[in-house]
Amino acid sequence: MILARIWHMVRGKRRFRTTVQVFRRAKRFRDEGRFEEAAALVANGLLLDPDNVVGHLLAGSLHAMLREMGKARTSFERVLAIEPTHPRALLGLARIALEEGDTGACTDLVTRALARYPDFPEAKAVLDVALSLPASAAAKRPRSLEVFRRARPRSAPALSSKARFARTGCACPPRAAKRCWRGPTRR
Repeated sequence: MILARIWHMVRGKRRFRTTVQVFRRAKRFRDEGRFEEAAALVANGLLLDPDNVVGHLLAGSLHAMLREMGKARTSFERVLAIEPTHPRALLGLARIALEEGDTGACTDLVTRALARYPDFPEAKAVLDVALSLPASAAAKRPRSLEVFRRARPRSAPALSSKARFARTGCACPPRAAKRCWRGPTRR
């Protein structure tokens, strides 16, 4: 074991032991602007773990940055096949739909992302852009969007812990309430 580490230090190549390390390094390369190297690392990481959501999200964002929209769409759809309501994947597909001029699909995807994660500023920005496009493109807008706008206005604050406790019996944040050790209280 020690001899193998010494050999790899002398040789100059570093082996990654887990896919987490591979994707972390790929994210660092992406943030530095080294997109091709990051894409190669993500491809290697996905060979190790083909159903990794983080890997497919990284692959989708890298393909979008490299303007390979078909591959980006495939990566985001793969994430949605694994986790159907993932907000980042929905936002990625919405951006692709917006670039292709399909504002109906864009608003539908962003609405789904906001239904899952209402405080998502990037999705709100994409939704505002999609709604500001001409009426001919916005005619494809789904009816559920108006219901969403009426149900949660932009200036409405999130529920306080007291209001959440009154409604659900648990003051934990919504994502943590499912696994809360207290569980809903009975009256």
